[in-house]
Amino acid sequence: LMKMFTMLHQIKPGFNKIAIPTMEGLELIRTDRILHCSAEGNYTQIHIKDQPALLVSKSLRLIEEQLAGNPQFIRVHHSHIVNLEYVTRYIKGKGGYLVLDNNTTIPVSRTRKDDLLSHF
Repeated sequence: LMKMFTMLHQIKPGFNKIAIPTMEGLELIRTDRILHCSAEGNYTQIHIKDQPALLVSKSLRLIEEQLAGNPQFIRVHHSHIVNLEYVTRYIKGKGGYLVLDNNTTIPVSRTRKDDLLSHF
């Protein structure tokens, strides 16, 4: 299964899906439907538009590596990656926070604030 996962991960640039291992095999998720990803210890919650979130046994760092070829994804906090396509507001503060189009709020760390703001 891991070999299959690695093979899928290395599919042509521009492939707009990521492979998520499940108990049954692999689930292919369109990256343009991912709202954000959040760390839950060694697990990651992948929040998908109009679907329940998926809890996967991969660290946020590994998910970030899978999404690396997609410029709309940015790590904004130690525990959060967001899809900039779904961001509707940035609220100022020490780091501030983002509001997504489903009204979810995502904290922005002070150390990642400038990088985030350079995308707008």
